[in-house]
Order: sequence, then C-alpha cells, then structure tokens
Amino acid sequence: MSAETEFDMVTLESSNLEAAGYDRERKRMCIRFKRSGATYFYDRVPSEVYAGLLLADSPGRYFAATIRDRFTTSRKPER
Repeated sequence: MSAETEFDMVTLESSNLEAAGYDRERKRMCIRFKRSGATYFYDRVPSEVYAGLLLADSPGRYFAATIRDRFTTSRKPER
C-alpha cells in the first residue's frame, strides 16, 4: 500500500494542484501536483488550513499563500 492511499484524496479544480487529502489524527496533508505528478506531504497542518484549501476559489493561490514553505514537507519517492 502506498503512503498516498492512506488519504482520501479529493480532486481539486486547479491548473496546478490535482488532489489533496488529510489525516486528522496525524495532522498530515497530502497534495498531488498536476504538471510534475509529484506528491508531497505536509506535517502539523491544522484542519482549518486543509478545509481552506478545499473551499478556496483558487486552490493554487491558497496553496502559495498559506501552505508552501510554511510546513515541514517531504516528497513521496518516485518508483
């Protein structure tokens, strides 16, 4: 089982972000990007930040303003 399957991924209406998921227990968010196909994990993310991403008019702008460079991040290894 891949790390990404631990999350219920939600498709995003975005030119850059494909999908996102959230683990409430671990406060860990997963985001898959469209262009690169890369998946990143963000740690210690408050549930309100994840909810904001899902509700944003522009998930890409919300990501840039609220998530990028603000949380400990790791990239899912490629196979």
